[in-house]
Amino acid sequence: AVAMIKDFIPNLQDKKCLVVGSSTGIMSFVLAEHFDQVTGIDIDMDAMKVAKEKYSAHNIEYLEMDALKMKFPNEHFDVVICHHTYEHVYDSSILVQEIKRVMKNDGVCYFGAPNRLMIMESHYNLPFLSWLPRFVANWTVRIFRKEAFYYER
Repeated sequence: AVAMIKDFIPNLQDKKCLVVGSSTGIMSFVLAEHFDQVTGIDIDMDAMKVAKEKYSAHNIEYLEMDALKMKFPNEHFDVVICHHTYEHVYDSSILVQEIKRVMKNDGVCYFGAPNRLMIMESHYNLPFLSWLPRFVANWTVRIFRKEAFYYER
């Protein structure tokens, strides 16, 4: 991700980076070597606890925060990393609007997404799950994974 971002912003040392869906903080920790400030947000409190314990640095801040209701001012970050997060939110269009709002006008967003057409769906490890109509996918995860419904989108 850093190499691609440097194609657009060569000097990252004085830049602020937001990691949306930072989970246990591994990516935030790696990015902290390149940015002046890294902020990782997630709603998973257990993951954030791991991030704070194992992947902290002087220039990383971890915040429990909903990516659909970010509490940052407009145009606050130079770079936003959203890697394999959008499929976990109930409305990805709100997520994209929030990313656009908190990112500076000349900022860069690195957006990584799983391929919906992968044969083996990566969250439930069931073949063709993401290809199925929603009601069939819900039924499939109830039977094979004892989950209430197929949450990812």
